[in-house]
Amino acid sequence: QPGIVQYITHFSDQNYTYIVMRKIDNVVDLFTFMSSKEILSEPIAQIIVKQLVNILYYCKQKCILHNDIKDTNILINPNTLQITLIDFGAAEAWQNNCYYYKYKGTEYYSCPEWRHHRKYSANGMTSWSIGMLIYIMFFGEIPFDELSDFNEDKICLNDISHLSQNAITFLSRCLTSDPVSRITLDEMSVSYTHLTLPTKR
Repeated sequence: QPGIVQYITHFSDQNYTYIVMRKIDNVVDLFTFMSSKEILSEPIAQIIVKQLVNILYYCKQKCILHNDIKDTNILINPNTLQITLIDFGAAEAWQNNCYYYKYKGTEYYSCPEWRHHRKYSANGMTSWSIGMLIYIMFFGEIPFDELSDFNEDKICLNDISHLSQNAITFLSRCLTSDPVSRITLDEMSVSYTHLTLPTKR
């Protein structure tokens, strides 16, 4: 599937199992790409997010929860802006309407219900992680100093003059602390209207 690292084969010895995946040329990870630009413009963020949501929705259809969405797990071609999702080491089977009680992903991208209550849903974790990624694209930093310090109001404390209202609304719906109110992957995938982070006019 385009946008997902390609598995080739695997083999084992007495100590390890080795997974061989396709090497992708002319790419850097998204962290490196963003570091070269400090923050990303909204049109570039829009291109990346659209691809990511489509990739994750495809994974959901195959009952796969990636569970570790972050900048270093996304490769990007700086010239074409095509992305590839890598590192499924924290993946779980996607299950609707149930909670997960273990998490092997990156804590700084994990949703509040996991940090505070040690449980989360597939949609809740995925949408929150997408929101974290978008926040870093727009502001060049994570929205808290410590894992327990996240405050939704901090989104509004940044200079948001470079962003459209739709972009701020989309980000806020990803980063709401209430998982019931958080936008779902299905809602993001319904149409390009939901996916679009329009360029400010």
